[in-house]
Amino acid sequence: MNYLDQCLKEVDIHGTLSFSGITLDSELYYRLCKKWVTIGKPAGLSFMLCDFRLPSEHFRELLRRIHCQRLVIELSRFEQFHLDDLILEAMPECEELVVNCISPMYCPGITDRTLHRWAIQERPPRKIFLNDIQADFTVDGITTLINVRLFVE
Repeated sequence: MNYLDQCLKEVDIHGTLSFSGITLDSELYYRLCKKWVTIGKPAGLSFMLCDFRLPSEHFRELLRRIHCQRLVIELSRFEQFHLDDLILEAMPECEELVVNCISPMYCPGITDRTLHRWAIQERPPRKIFLNDIQADFTVDGITTLINVRLFVE
């Protein structure tokens, strides 16, 4: 990464930015947010076998900055944060959310608030896949999302 910092004067990112087997920490966050890194159009993020050691605020800001439409997290570990409603709100144009954890993870911060937001969005996510994630959804929240989406489409 230091070599890239020295050699690159501009990076223009389009499409999906994929990471595999890395540690997502504040240092990487700051590198992605440098002035010479341009995010062209709404993009996606894909993480495979990564360690998340990034404060939640930084991850939220990264999602906002790239106008994330597609977030895929596969077989990764979370050390400093858990997914929550605020992180998911940072993706108002979310088309796809896929989270597949190494081991079961409890995310008390993912609540009906997210389901209600998706229910009233003009374009809700087409795909929501949360494997080994225990969220604080209620039956009412899930029913609301299903009923609203059934009658809209």
